[in-house]
Amino acid sequence: MKKVKALFVFIILIIVISFYFIAYAAVNFYRGYTSQNIIVDEQSVCKSITNTGNKDVFIPTKTSNEWSLFRQNKPAYITLGDCYYCSQNSQTYSDQTTCNSACLETANCTQNCSTTTNIFDVYSNDVSQCASCSKGSSYDEDIWNICGGQGYEWIASNVFNCNDASGDYCSNGIVATCRSYSTTCTYSCPLSGGSACSGSPQTCTSGQSCTVK
Repeated sequence: MKKVKALFVFIILIIVISFYFIAYAAVNFYRGYTSQNIIVDEQSVCKSITNTGNKDVFIPTKTSNEWSLFRQNKPAYITLGDCYYCSQNSQTYSDQTTCNSACLETANCTQNCSTTTNIFDVYSNDVSQCASCSKGSSYDEDIWNICGGQGYEWIASNVFNCNDASGDYCSNGIVATCRSYSTTCTYSCPLSGGSACSGSPQTCTSGQSCTVK
């Protein structure tokens, strides 16, 4: 019974080791199809390979030496380029423009608004005109229109009183206290290290340029 258990454990160990080497061993070769681009990332060297010829090409990568010799003695119709790595999504691309675009995350900016109350006076007539008022005259302009006519909210009013040259009492001029509201909004980027918000709607981006792998 002990021998059977030992054999079972041994078999399991062999299977685990086999899977490990299959998962992490270098790919023996690649096939570069005509008119296509592929990324070969083997033996700590990554290259973007474009086949511009009319036939496929065999790309050996089982060993570091094989992969190095291919790069040094590649056919004329094979073009080698750099690989570009995006740390945002852990992906590798064959050109930097595509990589940079994929590496940037875009989000709608967060809107933060606050409302300010503005209280101010509106004069319907100037106090300096008191000297021209006559006995019994009064200023009867609709107080509501003083504020409301300008799109503001009326709060209170006050009538300027004065005496004319004869000493007769009269009223001349109204000051109305009005109120308005103004809303100011700012935008902030919800992404860590995000750019300034811009556009309509307001958006921002976060990320970094891809690096050569």
